[in-house]
Amino acid sequence: MLEVAAAPLPATTSDVGIDLGRTSMAVLSTGEVIENPRQVRRRALARAQQALAAKMKGSKRRAEAARLLLASIARSPRLT
Repeated sequence: MLEVAAAPLPATTSDVGIDLGRTSMAVLSTGEVIENPRQVRRRALARAQQALAAKMKGSKRRAEAARLLLASIARSPRLT
């Protein structure tokens, strides 16, 4: 078993509150919003799928959009 001496942290005078929520992962008392990366990826995928669905079947633009959509899914294989 390895024992490590605990180093004391420097004293601070500022406090930060964190609010965990549904629409965003966290909101700090300073006003900074931290988005949930999982939800951001899902929204991006949904938008890409909607844009693909709006394109005419058999068109060159639809083929390119499908190729780009598949590439984005390949980059982030786990969307859950």
